[in-house]
Amino acid sequence: MTGQNKRISKEEREKLIFESLSEEAKQKVMKFRASIKLYFKTQKHAAEVLGCTQPNVSRYCSGRIGVPHRIAKKLQEHTKKKVLITDIFFDRKA
Repeated sequence: MTGQNKRISKEEREKLIFESLSEEAKQKVMKFRASIKLYFKTQKHAAEVLGCTQPNVSRYCSGRIGVPHRIAKKLQEHTKKKVLITDIFFDRKA
């Protein structure tokens, strides 16, 4: 296959997305991932509590999209400020 026709796996794509982030954003994504694993049974459970969809929780965990401020605020409230908004909120577009 030529380079243009080669498809990459989902895992490879997620890795490339994560590697494209700034160091600060990587730290925030890792903190969000760890928080989801620690405070929720599943991503679906996290989505229900945080008021979003499971696919979006997955996107936040990969860094594909940044955690919106309202989601970061809900996580802060759910964890009784053990996870702060500033620990996980970043603008993916910046």
